[in-house]
Amino acid sequence: MFNIQGFYKIKSIVNCSINKEKIKAYLLSKSVKGTVILSPEGINGTIAGKKLNVNSCIRHIKNKLSIDFFDSQNSSKCKFQPFYRAKVKIKEKLFLSD
Repeated sequence: MFNIQGFYKIKSIVNCSINKEKIKAYLLSKSVKGTVILSPEGINGTIAGKKLNVNSCIRHIKNKLSIDFFDSQNSSKCKFQPFYRAKVKIKEKLFLSD
């Protein structure tokens, strides 16, 4: 069984490129796949893997970015790995605005 975690946090993030590499390396080391989007205005992601590994990645992300809690976090389960790879992207804006 695979655990899927979706999350986001509106928070000023500096050094997105450095954090991108560290977060991606950690996801790969734990065999966790999915997409994490970093922006100067926050983080948004959905990752999946074995429960202990996903929880470890969530703790790592929170520690790296000095986050106590996410603004939204949800979880679900799946019988198969729903993602093909681990991606960490940097975008100028986390959310679309008019």
